[in-house]
Amino acid sequence: MEGKRAIFFGTMADSTAELVQRLERADYYGILGVDPKAQLGDLKRAFYRIAAHFHPDRYEGIEENECAHRTRVFKLAVEAYTILSRPDSRASYDELRAAGHKRMDAVAAFEQARAPKTRTLEDIAQGKDAKAHAKQADFYWAKNELEDARASLVSACRFDPQNKELRQRLDQLYQALED
Repeated sequence: MEGKRAIFFGTMADSTAELVQRLERADYYGILGVDPKAQLGDLKRAFYRIAAHFHPDRYEGIEENECAHRTRVFKLAVEAYTILSRPDSRASYDELRAAGHKRMDAVAAFEQARAPKTRTLEDIAQGKDAKAHAKQADFYWAKNELEDARASLVSACRFDPQNKELRQRLDQLYQALED
């Protein structure tokens, strides 16, 4: 492929190395060469077209540098297909894409899609003072500074004494401190 012009995924490339550079800058739809409104069948066809050319089983007799470039193209295609072929991770990716992000860790996306949406302590708290302390507790908890999180959450509970969900989170925090 070196020295030849090739068309892959709607992109002109002088070499596989140049193709890798272009794909590194592309979003997942660009990597697969599909429209963002593409259906699952379109995604499969695009992925299989890439795999037919760049799958590692097809590297016999190709120099090492070219193999590395082809492997990178294949890995980008697998990542893109993994995200876009699952409706839940695709929806999460589309939100990130709308915010200007091009990539999403496939494992994190899968776990994010499966995980129930957890409300922050600030979301749970009622009232201005309770929310302020709950926000501090969220901050400390995220940094794994559990003792500081506990102190802030106790204060939030004092300002919001009837909030059962906030109390449940405080109990969870006490359990985390015991472990």
